[in-house]
Amino acid sequence: MLTAIGARLGGFFVCALATAIFVPWGGAHAADYSVLHTFTGPPGDGGNPWSDLIEDKAGNLYGTTLRGGSTDYCGGRAPLGCGTVFKLAPDGSETVLHAFTGQPDGAYPSAGLVSDKGGNVYGTTGFGGAYNKGTVFEIAKNGSESVLYSFEGKHGVRPAAGLIVNEAGDLFGTTAYGGDRNCPQRVVVSGCGTVFRLAQNGTETVLHAFAGAGEGNEPEGGLIMDPSGNIYGTTELGGDGAGNVFKLAPDGTETVLYTFHGKPDAARPSGSLMMDGAGNLYGAAAFGGNSCWFSVLGCGAIFKLEPNGNESVLYTFAAGGDGFVPDAGLVADDRGNLYGTTLYGGNQGCSGDGCGTVFRLAPSGKETVLHAFNGRDGYEPGSNLLFVNGRLYGTASSGFACGRSPRRGCGSVFELQK
Repeated sequence: MLTAIGARLGGFFVCALATAIFVPWGGAHAADYSVLHTFTGPPGDGGNPWSDLIEDKAGNLYGTTLRGGSTDYCGGRAPLGCGTVFKLAPDGSETVLHAFTGQPDGAYPSAGLVSDKGGNVYGTTGFGGAYNKGTVFEIAKNGSESVLYSFEGKHGVRPAAGLIVNEAGDLFGTTAYGGDRNCPQRVVVSGCGTVFRLAQNGTETVLHAFAGAGEGNEPEGGLIMDPSGNIYGTTELGGDGAGNVFKLAPDGTETVLYTFHGKPDAARPSGSLMMDGAGNLYGAAAFGGNSCWFSVLGCGAIFKLEPNGNESVLYTFAAGGDGFVPDAGLVADDRGNLYGTTLYGGNQGCSGDGCGTVFRLAPSGKETVLHAFNGRDGYEPGSNLLFVNGRLYGTASSGFACGRSPRRGCGSVFELQK
């Protein structure tokens, strides 16, 4: 049986030192789906959420939207806004806690949030800041927003994932680019990506700068930390071209735990990992598995990596009703079932690619689609799920018509309940 490693910090349920959320969930019946909030885009509301959600003790949900919040052009781009941080109350009322404005503020947050013991909330933006290369920001308990750190290149570029926080209040995260500018061919000149720590005093330290090639590059997924302070994550590229799983020891030593090989193995993991009590790691890879009509790289896979380095593919997506391109991490229940989302598949809507799914993978290897999106109730769910008291919460990045946002709509927050 999988074992919980979790914590409550500052009234929010987060996975900081935690590696998974485990709560009771039984039965084999499909869940009831409901839309808790439909984003309407600028001016005012957010649009296109790619973020995970966190919940406080009062049942309020918090997340970010990539766009929306204002009619600002956000540095010359289309007038879709620079993104928001939002709060969704149990009664369904939504509040925009902060609308980003671009340089020197942040812009385009694509990841979820984390909170500390004092109830302050932290996150990242992929753009904005002093150098327009991304930020770490704080929403204080009193509601004020501040940029804690602006990435400038050598210390990272474009943080695409959320943060974790340790007991001392230090923040840890990844940047997709930046660090070592001597990155090999095929990689942007700004570097192969970093793992960083931001101390409470504002000092940022690059714990590891990826070198590309066999070591990997583009760490776009979130991190997890075990009780000993070891950090685990993935690179989307590198190795054999299909990405790696890595471990970063407290002394900064980096170890490649596994190199993906592409189909029939997994390929290009971009979500966060999950760890059970025995130290096994679980994750989803957006590609890999078997050949399919959607991509020569395969349509995605769920994998398990044991502490001894043995890797196994638990499920291969087939680009049909079961969904395909699982681009986010996983959560689990106390029976060993895994839950996640796929960007596409589930039905024939949304330009024929399918609108995405929420799925369950049983220990037996059987996959069940709990919900297939149809575009009218959401499209492209690309975030980790939040699992609380038998309910799954998540965001759909598109769906529903709205203002000036892209034709596929502004997205939603949804709930699945048995």
